[in-house]
Amino acid sequence: MSTNDFGINAEKLQQIRALVDAVKRVKDGKPPTAEQLRLLNQLDSQGNIYRWSVGRAAAEFGLDPKTLSGRIKAAGVLAGSDGKYSTRDIDCAIHCDYDNEKTRLTKEQADVVALKKAEMLRELVPAKLVERVWAGVMADLRQKISFLELPDGKKAEILADLQDIPIDDYFTAASQSDEEDPGRLPEAA
Repeated sequence: MSTNDFGINAEKLQQIRALVDAVKRVKDGKPPTAEQLRLLNQLDSQGNIYRWSVGRAAAEFGLDPKTLSGRIKAAGVLAGSDGKYSTRDIDCAIHCDYDNEKTRLTKEQADVVALKKAEMLRELVPAKLVERVWAGVMADLRQKISFLELPDGKKAEILADLQDIPIDDYFTAASQSDEEDPGRLPEAA
């Protein structure tokens, strides 16, 4: 077979051109042709371009082969029957951050355990219960205000002010004041 100035034979060059043309077609919103797909499938099944030895991948991506081997092992990637790795496997081994991922997972597991413990110790209160109690407290307060001996305009003003208090603001203020003095309720604004 003839080769070009770069030592690539004509069949490989045709496959590379098919790959480039297929990428151009996809970028233009068109699917690859049947011939391009056939050539691309040949590339993959022959192990050309898509399959990497550790040494070749390390050289290509500027890594020490031992470092790359360690990252591949950490990723849990197994070599194919040809002893090589796919581009995706190499890419993941190089760019995936397993230590941070493990740390994140461990933290999430610890958070779940802490929530279960707080629930067992009855330190957590269901939000629906809090909302129901809050609604009852507000209803009682509105009723007591309506029975006060105040002018109707003043009562309406107080009730309107009560209506404007979002539940989240009340509990945020309560938790901040609990840090200062756990037995004290927040002061009215």
